[in-house]
Amino acid sequence: MESYQDELLQNRWFSGVQMVLSHALWRVLNHLPPYFDGKIEFNIPSAESPIYACSNVIYSEERTQSTHITTFQGMSVRLGKGVYYHFGGSQGHNVYTSGLLQLDTGKALITTRAFYFGGQKKTLRIPLDRVLRYQPYVDAIGICEANGAPKIFTPNTSGGMELGWFYFNILNALTTQLSEAEPVKAIKGIAKSDPPTAPSATSGRAPAPSLELRALREAIVDATTAFNAASPLLRTFNDLVIAHQGKWTQDQATALITAMQEFVVATHRLEVRATAIPPNVRETVRDALEGAAKGVEILAAAFKDGRVGNQAFVEFSESATALIELFGDFVETCFAMVS
Repeated sequence: MESYQDELLQNRWFSGVQMVLSHALWRVLNHLPPYFDGKIEFNIPSAESPIYACSNVIYSEERTQSTHITTFQGMSVRLGKGVYYHFGGSQGHNVYTSGLLQLDTGKALITTRAFYFGGQKKTLRIPLDRVLRYQPYVDAIGICEANGAPKIFTPNTSGGMELGWFYFNILNALTTQLSEAEPVKAIKGIAKSDPPTAPSATSGRAPAPSLELRALREAIVDATTAFNAASPLLRTFNDLVIAHQGKWTQDQATALITAMQEFVVATHRLEVRATAIPPNVRETVRDALEGAAKGVEILAAAFKDGRVGNQAFVEFSESATALIELFGDFVETCFAMVS
């Protein structure tokens, strides 16, 4: 992707680069595995996946510099050729100026867990879960940690394209996902299904499950909770529409739409976390998710005055019911991965 991007920038085809960057950002926002075909210039841990690299980045920090200025007050008397005698005195003071000080130029890499910079003088690895905030710039990104001045990284693209929007959005999204994926201390129900693990020979304690396994367990709980909230609302909706037993209020419709949206999102996250499920199961789940998401959009657009048109009702009900019905078998498959 990096070589392809450089070629587009040299020809000033910014729309092509923006399409590539938008696709990378879309994959991150939708919890999809990153696509990276560039050269990795850093030794990254196996738990991290590369997402985006840039070969020419300026590293700067905001610094305050002082300059000493001396002023003279008094008079001078000429004693001879080139010789003067000064009456009075001199006084000095410091003038302080703040600005960005360029420290190095090098390569940068964004992974799922950290920001890397390698220059001629400095090499940095900034874990994203330790970043307090990001400072957006039009052409750069500021990374603010707990200690030290903000670090400013400016991509120096050959065509002059400004990439601050991409760095700010993708780093924010990755950091948010890391905070949301913090393992819960105890998960009721799933913890009971854990098989006993033999203590390690060194510590005498059972080894802690991996972060990936704990994240999968949390995703199962979230998806099951969303299922329990959406399924009774869907049954009530189907009964009312089919039997013509009455109108739905706007609040009831909003509750159903919101519950189904949350159920689709939670099930999608579970599908992403369940990396070991068979390909045919993954394809079936993804098809059902795509259909349910489309059905929710149709219902939201068609609901008027407590009534839904026949076509909209059929498309929403069939797609939502299909996802509800396969969810049980899908969760059992995921449970087998954590037991």
